[in-house]
This record gives sequence, structure tokens and C-alpha cells, in this order.
Amino acid sequence: MTRQAKFAIAGAGSRVRRIACTTTRQALLFGVAALALHGAGAQAKAAKSLSATPKAAAAAPVVDDGLGPHDIYMEADSVVDDRDQKLVTATGHVEVRYQGRTLRADKVTYNSVTGVTHATGAIQIINADGTVEYSHDVELDDQFRTAVSLGFSARMQGDVTMVAGAAIRRSETISELNTALYTPCAICKADGKTPKKPSWSIQAKRIIEDRQHQVIYYKSAIIRVLGVPVFYAPIFWHPDPTAKRSSGLLAPRIEYSKRRGVSYQQPYYWAISPYSDLTITPQINTAVNPFLNLHYREQFYSGSIDLRGGYTYDQEFDSHNKFGAKTSRSYILGKGAFTLDPKWTVGFGAERVTDPTLFRRYSIPQLFTDRGPFPTDTDRLISQLYATRQDNQSYSSIAALSFQSLRASVLDHGTTVTTQSNDTGQAFPV
Repeated sequence: MTRQAKFAIAGAGSRVRRIACTTTRQALLFGVAALALHGAGAQAKAAKSLSATPKAAAAAPVVDDGLGPHDIYMEADSVVDDRDQKLVTATGHVEVRYQGRTLRADKVTYNSVTGVTHATGAIQIINADGTVEYSHDVELDDQFRTAVSLGFSARMQGDVTMVAGAAIRRSETISELNTALYTPCAICKADGKTPKKPSWSIQAKRIIEDRQHQVIYYKSAIIRVLGVPVFYAPIFWHPDPTAKRSSGLLAPRIEYSKRRGVSYQQPYYWAISPYSDLTITPQINTAVNPFLNLHYREQFYSGSIDLRGGYTYDQEFDSHNKFGAKTSRSYILGKGAFTLDPKWTVGFGAERVTDPTLFRRYSIPQLFTDRGPFPTDTDRLISQLYATRQDNQSYSSIAALSFQSLRASVLDHGTTVTTQSNDTGQAFPV
């Protein structure tokens, strides 16, 4: 047996259990799990990074399995220590636990001379957060620097599925997935057994995760909708979610409507500075002209602004026909608030659109959010300019409002109202 290894054998026919204390090479016996963790990292991070607003990954729950921080627990039908060949081989329902992770395989072999660990069979790596990686052949070197996993697949949080012919960890900072597929959609029908084509997926010849530069690259990427290829890019990239802020492509949005046909939106996030960013989202439609959406945000010392806008040049249209003359059509939605001192706050809300039905025709999201002290209304747009003062004894505000109806049958040239309020909070026109 290797040094510091302990075997506990209960009665005849029982399984062999081994608890290994901390040494670098013994820890490598569980190293096969590290490959799948790092190999899946590119795809898992892609799934998180392909969200509309980057969010920090939630911390994995702490698993109390009774092991120390460097202890390893191994269980198998049989364990053979070949001292002549310097091989330790565990076969039959092998299970290894280390730092809250569990490795299951048909066979695990550890070479005490080269430090190489090799696992084969129906390999599963179950992480502390409940995500699972699968493979049929994994090999890892003695320093966790390089590794190869064949027939790799993973089921991550949010029902994200990833598949790759091979997952390769080339160094501590570079991981690669070859012939890879990523989808956040269900790949099975309601019975959980019958396969189906995902609503959309990204297929790539190669996915490379560069953790040093916090970037994930895709080579020869094809985006498929219901299995049909709709977009190809020889190369594109997006930031690793561990990056605080970085420019790159965000998750695409694909939908179908009777008015626009098939629509594809591909947002691009531009980190202009540490305090400002711009998201550019062109909407490509099969039945009507493209529509461009922009979203700009900036943080100041005393406040912030958030501006959205969109533009197209086309006729009006319904579910069957186009009508009217071609013209510029656009919208603007914005808000801003600034604290002048501990008592005074000034701000604005801007809501305007050229056509009352433009939002519905182009499926503009997140319309009806409050952009000032006067709440939003689903029947009309409210533009407002306001100032408020509040201390321990009183509250006062003054505001100018302008309304635009969203009812197509209403001819609305806009109405402007100025209001102010006393310390009771009651508003009255002036």
C-alpha cells in the first residue's frame, strides 16, 4: 500500500473502503474530477456569461461529509496495489469523495511513479452545487496541469447542457472543448427519456477558456434554432463571468411572430469605462426591416443615468400587410437621478415613441418600469422632470409632467402639467 493509506475491510464480501490522508500524489487520485470541472468551466461560464446582465456565481453549498480539507475517501468493489508495477487499481463501482465532490467510475488507476491518474467507464463527477459532469475516459497528470476527457457532457445549473467530443485542460489557465455543443434548453420531452431538438443551441468546433485574460473564445460557431442553422461566425468571444466587466457578445434572443417573421437579436456589450457601458442589440427580421436597440448606462459621483432607444426605417405593418409610407420610427426610454446634497434630489424620466404600437410590433422588453416619482402607466407614457427635498420634519417636491397615449385610436399631441406638493405629500396643479 502507499504511505499514509488506510484500509478498513469489514466482513467477507463487503466493499473495500480507503481513506487517504493528505499527500500531493494521493490527492491526485481524485484529480480526475478536476478535469471535468475545468473542462466544463468554459461552457458553464459561457452559460452564465451569455446572460443579459452579468451576475456573480452563487457560492457552492458547504458539504459536511466528515472528511478534512485534504482527506480523500475511496470505496470500490476491489482495490489492488501492484507494488512491482507501481499501480493502484480500484475497480467495480468506484466512488471517491474529496472536498465536497464525488467521483464515480467503473475503474480508477493511479501510477505512483508518473503520478498519472486514469479513470474509465461510466464516469460521473457530482459537484457540491448539484451539477454533474459525465465522461467515459479521463486522464490527468500529477500536478493538475494538463488533462484529457473523452466523451464529455455536463448538466449544469439552470438546465444548461454541454457536450464535447473531448475536453482538454492544457494548463492551469487554458481549457479547451472540441466539437462542442451548448444549450440552455430542454433536450428531452416531458417524459424525461425521449430526446428532442433544443429550441436553440450553439455548436462550435472549438471552445477555449482563457482564465488568465478572462475571455472565452468560440471557433466556427453555429447557432441553431430547432436544429436549423441560422447564424455562423468563424470566431466570436465573450468575457469570462469572473471578469468584473468586459466587452463581448451576450445571449442571443430568437423568436417568431406573425408580424415580423423570425427575429434574431444579438446583443453586444461594450464596457466603455469603469463607470459607463453600452449594449447594442440589432434585431434582424425576416418579414420587416431590421430594428436597432441601444442601452446606455453611466454612474456619476452624485447619481446615474439609464437611457434606452431604438430606431428603424420602414412602413407600418400588421399580421398580414404593410401599409403607409416608409419613415423613421423610434423610441426613447430613460431615467436619471442626482443627489445635490443630503436633502435635495433632482431627476428626470423620458418616455416617447413615434408610433403607439411600435413597442408591441417589435416586442420591446421592460417597458413599464417607474422612471421617477410618478409611477408608470400601461396606457400612456410619462415624461417627467422633478426635484424633491426631504429632511426630518418635511417633504416637498415639484415636477413637470408630459403624457403620450399608447392607444392607437387616440390622437394625443402631448399634455404638460406642472405640480408641486407641500409637506403633507398632497399634489395640486399650479
